[in-house]
Amino acid sequence: MAKDQKRTRSADLDEDARPDAASAPIPQPLETITLDPDGDLFLRVGAELPPVTPCLFRVCSASLRRATPVWKAMLFGPFTEARPAHGGDWVVDLPEDNPETLCVLLNILHGAFANVPGTISLEFLCGVIVVADKYDLIYLIRPYVNTWADMVNSPPKDAYTTWKLGNEDWVSDDMSDLAFSISGTAETGWREDGQDINPGDPGHAGPPDMMEVAAELRLSLIQSLLDFYHAQVEQRLPPNTACKMAMRNKTDSDLCDAVILGCMWRRSQRAPGEPGLLPKTAAEYTGSANDLLVTLGAMFRGLKPPLLGHHNCNPSSIFQVLAFATKKNPSYCAPLQPHHIKQMEKHREVSGFSPT
Repeated sequence: MAKDQKRTRSADLDEDARPDAASAPIPQPLETITLDPDGDLFLRVGAELPPVTPCLFRVCSASLRRATPVWKAMLFGPFTEARPAHGGDWVVDLPEDNPETLCVLLNILHGAFANVPGTISLEFLCGVIVVADKYDLIYLIRPYVNTWADMVNSPPKDAYTTWKLGNEDWVSDDMSDLAFSISGTAETGWREDGQDINPGDPGHAGPPDMMEVAAELRLSLIQSLLDFYHAQVEQRLPPNTACKMAMRNKTDSDLCDAVILGCMWRRSQRAPGEPGLLPKTAAEYTGSANDLLVTLGAMFRGLKPPLLGHHNCNPSSIFQVLAFATKKNPSYCAPLQPHHIKQMEKHREVSGFSPT
């Protein structure tokens, strides 16, 4: 909040500016930000958002009504937030909103443009987007959004923010990261980095079908890796051989295949939660694609040439090529679908965001 904005304490307001007994009581003195000295409405913000300090904003109800149909309906409709019929001071509680981020929007609404920050942190940008979208006010930040976004050095891990801005690159990165990192199943619940995923959390609340798309990509990723793994197994089971020296010495080639198979088996047993050979289908694997990449990478890197001259029999180099290609595959690293792109075009029309 701007330093030069008029501030008082609710306990110090005169009788005309203080909510009366008919209004919801203020349990302790609150800092009051006066955006309109003649304002007829007090917004009590952040009372249920610890550790945020609650704040009281004195505002013009007509400005809020004109700004968005959400506030028009809330303040001038048949709701408890409407002006009290008994004529007392008008106090509306917004207990779950952050006073700092809401203040940005209220400053814009009341023409206090000098009090709108020129630079903000990544976390603050996400907070502004959340409250702006809640009240259908994203259009208000059009003059500022590109400057703010340019200050962000790395994409926010907040799919909700990137989706509402209409930043295709950031949403694509979020969805791709999710496809590689989620574990579990749709039935048992998804996890990321050891934490249960709540689809309603801002970090996973981007496109409405974000989790479904990421889950499908995860299955495809894992299946391609399992197919490679089992192909290496099958190629070494009799009567097959993957030994590059098979034409020279049948005994040595059998030993080469057997040693590599044994190492793969032993290292597969060390994969968390997957004893024995890895499953053949992605539906049976509950880890993440990243988990499987790490498991297979460690497995193949740990293989030692069983016989002199058999170093080319080690599938490690082939796996390294596969792993690199997998991470660069457009299907996985750029997973946006046409309906995502179309919707984000609409979001950009509202937010004013311009991709660089």
